[in-house]
Amino acid sequence: MLDSLVLDMAGSNFSSPEFESQLEQQIRERMGSRDHEEIQRYVPYRLLRPFLVNETRGLPDWRLNKKIQQYAETSFATPKPVPYIIVDQEEPCIELHPHWYTYFVRHLKILTDWTDWHFSSYLQRRNPNSPAIASKLYLPKRRQPLLWQRRLWTPMFARTQVRCIYSNEIITQDQFHLDHYLPWSFVCHNEAWNLVPVAPTVNSAKSNAIPSTKYLSGFIDLQSRALSMAKDHLSSSDWDAVCSSYESGLRIDSSDFLHPEPLRRSIEETIVSLASIAKRMGFSSDWAFEVNKR
Repeated sequence: MLDSLVLDMAGSNFSSPEFESQLEQQIRERMGSRDHEEIQRYVPYRLLRPFLVNETRGLPDWRLNKKIQQYAETSFATPKPVPYIIVDQEEPCIELHPHWYTYFVRHLKILTDWTDWHFSSYLQRRNPNSPAIASKLYLPKRRQPLLWQRRLWTPMFARTQVRCIYSNEIITQDQFHLDHYLPWSFVCHNEAWNLVPVAPTVNSAKSNAIPSTKYLSGFIDLQSRALSMAKDHLSSSDWDAVCSSYESGLRIDSSDFLHPEPLRRSIEETIVSLASIAKRMGFSSDWAFEVNKR
């Protein structure tokens, strides 16, 4: 069923109400009565099985549902009841035990966070090539400001002319945007090795797309120039933040990323690898800036 969903992944904010509404509508449209029956056939019963391990041990699968339902009803009158019973009606439903209901209400935040943590861990184990799954599932309501990241480029603006790698127009310290070369919605971070100053109009046009590889060389050259000029002009705290970003993100030692060739190899390997994953995930790729679309 999930393979049949048709969603605009590249230009979407996955935490937006509009995207959630679109996703819910498509699931409802594509989940037929058979899919719904399959979920009801197993899920309500299997969720109770850990509470009835001894009672259900050795039972064949075809007998489990009925026995779980019977044992659950029996346990409701005991000091250690199961969380709910399954009530047979025209539409089967569950009835929470009053003690469990009180427990759920009192500890809902803890239970929700525990469930979210294990769910995101489960997804990360089964999708090792997709970075920061937890951050994608639970996007922050507000992004962190790019303060030290912008200061990395200050010495370069003061000493040389800077051109946008996409449009080739001159940009100044007073008017530029920091572009996430690989989309923020994919990497879910603001690490300096993935940022580059661009013209504001270009940043708006690029959105969540992955740039064409023709821009990668210019991106790396600009990164290298910025680092070489920033080392002796940033505060120690800002430079420590820069070093931490490149060392952890690119797996490159601080003694190496000030040299053009090791930096080039590390950025190129990282960007190409991650861009390939993002493309397979549905992000628009090979984006190129077109002057007539400004």
